[in-house]
Amino acid sequence: MSALKNTPMSRFTTVASTALAALLGTLVPAFAIGADVVNYYQLDAIGDVMAVTNQSAQVLEAHDYLPFGEECTTGVCASNPGVGAGQPRKFTGKERDAESGLDYFGARYYGAKMGRFTTTDPRQTFIANALDPQRWNRYAYGRNNPLRFVDPDGKDVVLNAAQLRGGQQLLPPAALPPGASTWQRVAHAIAVIAWATTGGGVMPGAAIVTAPEAIATEAAISMDEAVARGAAHVGGEGIVEITPKGNYQFRTSSVNEAGETETQLSRFDVNPADPHVVKNGPHLNIETHVDGVPTANAHTPIDPKTIRAGDFPPAGDVAASQTARRQ
Repeated sequence: MSALKNTPMSRFTTVASTALAALLGTLVPAFAIGADVVNYYQLDAIGDVMAVTNQSAQVLEAHDYLPFGEECTTGVCASNPGVGAGQPRKFTGKERDAESGLDYFGARYYGAKMGRFTTTDPRQTFIANALDPQRWNRYAYGRNNPLRFVDPDGKDVVLNAAQLRGGQQLLPPAALPPGASTWQRVAHAIAVIAWATTGGGVMPGAAIVTAPEAIATEAAISMDEAVARGAAHVGGEGIVEITPKGNYQFRTSSVNEAGETETQLSRFDVNPADPHVVKNGPHLNIETHVDGVPTANAHTPIDPKTIRAGDFPPAGDVAASQTARRQ
């Protein structure tokens, strides 16, 4: 605990309210109204509450944890102030229930002593799970690597905050074999989703534009990277479909807490027969819609030299898709 940070990451307040004092006045005559007491959480790289300090930098509580979040209460940890007690926020900053010892992650509860969630993963990431053995256990936390990955809401894993600030790359060093097809690249992209974060739905390097025909002037990316970004945007889920203009598209939809339908689209506009592609060049189009209204639209150019046969559907498949759509 000698390396506490002086700059507070977050804070909490304890306020004796006038209303509560009035309510309890007849039962607890000595109840007094005090000034706001501001204390500070001191967090580590994955958001664990390592200490609580006051405005004078005095340590009120100190906590140490085992890798999966169980608080260390014996040995050298036994002398920590507030050990095993204190305010409720502990592992990755989540609130720990005093009776059950479970941490509330939003979508489900987590048991630090067993290193597992108490219910299965609510997200149906079937493809990502099939390609990543660490996802096979639907109760597991952080791909069984809690020092590298965190689970902000009990639904899916991301890299911890320190690694995100350090600028982790989307793809691991391993390269695809020469001549890999589009669908091999899709599988490869999904397999590495756990190594990346989308930064709020738009991958780093993509330019946000509002005009549908405006294409960003940033350096073009490869088709491999475009597929990886597109798969990341839809979270490794959803369907693959052919658009009316003859391009492949990833699409997934879900209903948010407000009851709105959120749709993520990743479209690979690379078909040379598409007038839009002829006019603007090949590009990746990433969109987010809420109840059918676009809320984000990112265009990133794709290097034409990296596009191969199979990266856009054959004319016959496009015609068949259009016929099925009319029916």
